[in-house]
Amino acid sequence: FFSAMSTTMAMDVVADADAGLKGLLESPKLSDNYNDYLDLAAELKGAQVNLLAVDFDCTLISTHTGGQWSYSCEELAAYVRDFFKLMIPAAIETGLHVAVVTFTPQTHLVHGVLKAAFGADVAAKIPVRGDDKSWEYRGDGVCCGKQGHMASAAEELMVMHDIHIERGTTLLVDDDISNVRLALEHGVRAILFKPDSPEDIARDIRFVCVNYKSMSSS
Repeated sequence: FFSAMSTTMAMDVVADADAGLKGLLESPKLSDNYNDYLDLAAELKGAQVNLLAVDFDCTLISTHTGGQWSYSCEELAAYVRDFFKLMIPAAIETGLHVAVVTFTPQTHLVHGVLKAAFGADVAAKIPVRGDDKSWEYRGDGVCCGKQGHMASAAEELMVMHDIHIERGTTLLVDDDISNVRLALEHGVRAILFKPDSPEDIARDIRFVCVNYKSMSSS
């Protein structure tokens, strides 16, 4: 997996990349400057990513609800990670689309958290796919892991915005290695989010961008 590689290994993969791209990999995290997140979103867009699919429990938020959260959406919104508080609005402002893909059946809660954390306007642009039996993917793709969730969210976004989203233009961020493995096996770009070192996510996203440029120029 891209995110499981050390920075040294990543540098070996892109040994021929220019100095600016190598510098991106040497930075372990972003600042709290919103412009940095806009730049990172622009890098993703330049790497032909148009859908950022984010897991909920232990990824978007720093706790696991177990599908049994009994408190308010506002209380759970306090657990939204600082990285995503800035990355998600920046991605949408840059023209990327964002979806939350989760196994929790409490999708009403996820919607409420998004509204509390990002405001109603941003939350309304983010489809949520969870195990609430409110949707069914009937396409030709596989449904294992988060594949069906992403495909269904992509279908909604394509109809809503008259755009084209495919597996190769989707990036999944998930803390479950099984979901990441299945995504990669089926042509979706994916990053293993590491709850014990959440600051790595910025560097891991950058490596996806660097790897795309390296592969495109080879």
